[in-house]
Amino acid sequence: MKNCTGIQLTSERPWDPQNAKLPDRLDTWPELYEEAFDATDGERARFISAVESNKQACIGRHDMTYESDFILSSVGGGYVEQTFTENLVKSVRVSGVASATRHTPHSVVDIARKFGVSLKKAAEIAVRTHQRGVRQGQRPLLKRYKALTHIDKRVLPDKWHMDFVHANVKSIDQNVGLFIISNGSFVEVWPAPANSNVYAGEALNDMCYPRSSRPINTAASRRMTVASRLQSGRTKYTLYRR
Repeated sequence: MKNCTGIQLTSERPWDPQNAKLPDRLDTWPELYEEAFDATDGERARFISAVESNKQACIGRHDMTYESDFILSSVGGGYVEQTFTENLVKSVRVSGVASATRHTPHSVVDIARKFGVSLKKAAEIAVRTHQRGVRQGQRPLLKRYKALTHIDKRVLPDKWHMDFVHANVKSIDQNVGLFIISNGSFVEVWPAPANSNVYAGEALNDMCYPRSSRPINTAASRRMTVASRLQSGRTKYTLYRR
């Protein structure tokens, strides 16, 4: 035994098969393409296409880099470093993101007509507001805007008055009076079972958004006096003032 040659098979440094490269193997595949992973969107898109074409043409195949790759490849291709990285690269989707509604669909003249303001004020409204989350002004997207929700609402450019007329008797529909909405030339009446804010709001809502398909008649189209319209409402609903 003393004359036999002794071979030391162990080492003081721990042996890790994942870090033990095979002979004549250079840097790993992720190390060679490390700069491509930090490139711009255009270069990254070209890099993904190059990886896919190299994989199909069997070019640059260095999947068997470590000793452990021989064992892991027999279990599944996803356990090999290069194959796993290629699958991750293949799943990347590079696309540009842009706003489809960058500018307002409403013109400054349209805003000025609906709000009854000057063109200068309407231009300020278009820049500083947006409608229901849709960008309206030519400003950075990071800026916070106020919501412009009144652009689609109906606006009657006139001074309107509203009052409630009580009746001496209760009608068959249990109504005790009617709400009158008028601007001096146009009058509408709505029977109500009580003089409350709830029924007043319903009367205003029915005037702005009528339940029937009949459009709202303006003062220019109807041309009826306040007295005749009020008398017509009293006769129709058989109401009498106290």
